[in-house]
Parts: sequence; structure tokens; C-alpha cells
Amino acid sequence: LEKSAAPALKVWLADAQARMGDAKAKKRLDGYAGSKDLSIAYKAALALADVSPAGDKKTIARLTALAAREAELNDLAPYAGAVLLTRLARLQHAKAREVLYGILESNDEGARLAGAEGLARLGDQAAQKPLAAGHA
Repeated sequence: LEKSAAPALKVWLADAQARMGDAKAKKRLDGYAGSKDLSIAYKAALALADVSPAGDKKTIARLTALAAREAELNDLAPYAGAVLLTRLARLQHAKAREVLYGILESNDEGARLAGAEGLARLGDQAAQKPLAAGHA
């Protein structure tokens, strides 16, 4: 089924299979994360991050490569950089959480909220104040 599926569905199927512990599906996700099609690469990299253990160097490299294309990604997914940083922080990338903290000081309200949302996903209490301000 996956072989004949549209690219976006291939990512979806590989993601589901990888979440069920299929190591080959995880390898396929890694391949999709390297796609030249940015929408496919982004979705696959996020899925790959979700099924990868902390410190996974290959996954960190995939996410870091995509983060370098943040301006392009923002056309597909606003504030994609904060989403990538959240995944990187979960994987224990050395500087990702620090950058998320910096985003909380941004003049861009959307960026602040995206950074806070990412920190909230990580269980970081630093998210509380910006999220409360965004709700007011």
C-alpha cells in the first residue's frame, strides 16, 4: 500500500508503522525526511522526531537541516521554527531549549506563543506566563 501511495500518505503510513515499533518504517521516515519536497520532509522529520530516542544524532541532523530552511517552511507552516526547536529540545539538542526561551522575548506575539506552546509540550513552566497573556 505504501509503495503506491501519494507521498504525503507514504509519510502518514510510515509514521503509523514506526509508532508501532516497525524499525524499517522508521528508516523510511528518515528517507522521507530528506525529501526535496519541503512539505514531505517537514512532516516526515516531525514524525521521525516523535519516534526517536533522546540524543538521536541522525534525527537531530534532519531537524537542524530543516531549521536552516525556516523562511521557506513558514510558507507551509507558520512558526515552523518553534515546532522544530521543540522536537530538537525533546531530543536533547544542546541549544534548542535556550533558543525557545529567547523566542519568549520576541516582539512578534505569534512567535512568543509558538515558543511558549513548544515549551508547554516539553512540560517547561516558562510557558505559563506567555500563554496566560495570550489568553487574556
